[in-house]
Amino acid sequence: MTRHERSVVAARAVSNPVKRYLDDARALAKTDALPLSVRAVAVAGLCRGAIEAACVDVVRSRDLTRGVPHAAVEESLDRALHSLQDIVALALFGSASRADEVPSGLKALGGQPCANAFWDAKKGVHDPQHGDLKRFINDTEQLTKALRR
Repeated sequence: MTRHERSVVAARAVSNPVKRYLDDARALAKTDALPLSVRAVAVAGLCRGAIEAACVDVVRSRDLTRGVPHAAVEESLDRALHSLQDIVALALFGSASRADEVPSGLKALGGQPCANAFWDAKKGVHDPQHGDLKRFINDTEQLTKALRR
């Protein structure tokens, strides 16, 4: 809910975290007032956030459905969230210890665009990528959808 002038109240539907990250990334990518290097790092951070949020959804849904106690699920997520590769491994394989299998697992899951999104998000927050931000965001969306299937 947002209150405007003259007490006009507007309601807005709340979207899921993955969609919010991707919407914000798209808006930032179009912001010409910021230098490309700044936009690239910010978009990479938002895409990384979208991937992490999708992984958290996958792990919670899968593990809670299997009867894993909430505390154990949250503990495994806390341990894995320190590394993008670990959280993706936890979502893909049920174990963060299989992080070395993530690149091949992502290619099998959704092809090269999914692998590209992962690597761009992993590297882009530390080293500005000056590639096609629109493609990066679209690849990230494809990856998040593939993870959540």
